[in-house]
Amino acid sequence: MPSLREQKKRATARDLATAAYDLARQVGCAEVTTDEVTTRAGYSRRTFANYYTCKQEAIVDGFLLRIGLRGRRTSEEAAEAAPPATFEAVIDQTQGVVTGLLTGPNVAEIRTFARMVHEHDALEPYVHAAVLSFKHGRHQRALEEAFGPARVSMFFGAVAGSLSVVVEFVLGPLAIPRRLPARTPADPDSPRPAPPAPLDPIPTAQLDEALAMIGRAFDYVRHGFAARPDRPSVTTEQDH
Repeated sequence: MPSLREQKKRATARDLATAAYDLARQVGCAEVTTDEVTTRAGYSRRTFANYYTCKQEAIVDGFLLRIGLRGRRTSEEAAEAAPPATFEAVIDQTQGVVTGLLTGPNVAEIRTFARMVHEHDALEPYVHAAVLSFKHGRHQRALEEAFGPARVSMFFGAVAGSLSVVVEFVLGPLAIPRRLPARTPADPDSPRPAPPAPLDPIPTAQLDEALAMIGRAFDYVRHGFAARPDRPSVTTEQDH
């Protein structure tokens, strides 16, 4: 159980991240200022600097909060749970989480954030940093104790590499148009652009294509690249 001081620190980070992400959705990342974030959240610039290096880092944490994931500064580490009995179960669970990002209730928010990153590429390093931070939680430590650190590290690397292919060749074109329309001011008295229009739902055929590619990516994670995914190679190595 975290101390009261630690709980307050997490709450402050959540307030700042939520304010930053909400503002970014309203006016665009480029238009958000740290002063506006701190004013909305009710803290000083000095407090902001104690938690985040810049608005981009706070915006990414705010997005992760919105879809229920653990941010770098915002969330308490989940209680340690017993790892799955087999590594195949680890892969199955991970594939379920990834598939759920496309089929679950947060898909519209994820696509909106993808467009945000496309419009403001300074977010990208903080997205990658957030992904890497997941590798250092209790869950990974439990997996390393059960299956060995080298195997778990290579698994996370393989999943990240597979997903980068999915994002680049499938999810990117589905999430955002190749050419974004010009953004005009929300009203004649405002120099700021209006919020972007909501994205259309992903067509069923394209969603099926994305899910199929995720399936193929995890087949390669399961069976390796030397053998065809539908013909797993036979090994004599123990699975632990």
